[in-house]
Amino acid sequence: MIACLPMYDRPETVSAFDLLWSHIRDSLVESGIDGAPKLLARGNRPSAAWTNSHLLLSQTCSLPFRTYLKGKVSLVGTPDYGYESVPKGFYFSCLIANVEDARRELSQFNGCRLAFNEISSQSGWAAPMDESKRAGIQFGSFLRTGSHRASALAIAEKRADLAALDVNSWRLIERFDAVAASLRVLGTTCSTPGLPFVTAFPDLSGTLFDAIENSLMLLPDDAAEIVGFGHLVRLTESQYLAVDNPPSHIPGPCAFANRTDSSDRLDTELPVDSERTESKLSC
Repeated sequence: MIACLPMYDRPETVSAFDLLWSHIRDSLVESGIDGAPKLLARGNRPSAAWTNSHLLLSQTCSLPFRTYLKGKVSLVGTPDYGYESVPKGFYFSCLIANVEDARRELSQFNGCRLAFNEISSQSGWAAPMDESKRAGIQFGSFLRTGSHRASALAIAEKRADLAALDVNSWRLIERFDAVAASLRVLGTTCSTPGLPFVTAFPDLSGTLFDAIENSLMLLPDDAAEIVGFGHLVRLTESQYLAVDNPPSHIPGPCAFANRTDSSDRLDTELPVDSERTESKLSC
């Protein structure tokens, strides 16, 4: 069995999610579940775990869940981060612009360059594509960055005009990344069902749900603040499948940002319908 919690995994959050998993594992052992790994898997592409038949537990993005993971994993539960403006278990993206950008309405960004993490992302790709339709605009070009943090950096460095960041990723960027001072929230997107916990073992869904719920209550305040949610809700598969899928291709010129540090950048032009690889980083 394998377990991973990749969606908000970054150096500052490792200890909190490791502690959460330790409590979840202890609860599973007490419930008689054999084979739960001692440590969370890290370092591989999330999709490799999500499609693994030995997946005990992971958190995935809602877009993969309703596309290539449909029928391959079972819902465990969806975190509720307590955002009062949306239904329980739902989330949204923050539309991020540079603080020096004078535009104040999304309708003013027609023809702009969108930075996005991956085409398989609900928050970074599907949400802004849907929001652009509502605003009656089209993006002129695209910059694929590989992560929300890299998209934030692209906006700060004015290599792109706009990005849509998962609200929870934005919360962590505001807390831990100095680049946040160069950014501002233009607005938010419509809410959709949040990032679900899933398993390849449907018979264990209920046990896993209870284990997560019990483990959240054991977290100290500092770890609980990092994890960000206090309980799970039971959304249905139909609620996820009701969300429209975005374009499966990039509808315009797209560059790929390959960064090793702030002074080493390579933006290479990609054909619109080129094969797209998935980043190891999700936030």
